[in-house]
Amino acid sequence: MFVRSIMYQELRFARSIKDQELRFARSIKYQELRFARSIIYQELRFARSIKHLELRFARSIKYQELRFARSIKYQELSFARSIKH
Repeated sequence: MFVRSIMYQELRFARSIKDQELRFARSIKYQELRFARSIIYQELRFARSIKHLELRFARSIKYQELRFARSIKYQELSFARSIKH
């Protein structure tokens, strides 16, 4: 009876240790996943910000091209009018 009680206590202790190890492993895994998600999120934010800047730059260039084309067109019309008069 006494031996059985000791064996039972040892088994409970071993289970307790195993349970603690599993909890610790899960905690580490959870922290690793959170860190990985955080890195991925930061990479996506950075990519979006780069894309946003690229689009703004492209729009700015397009706008400058249109302004230049309008200016040329205006000068051509102005020159044509001056020749007619």
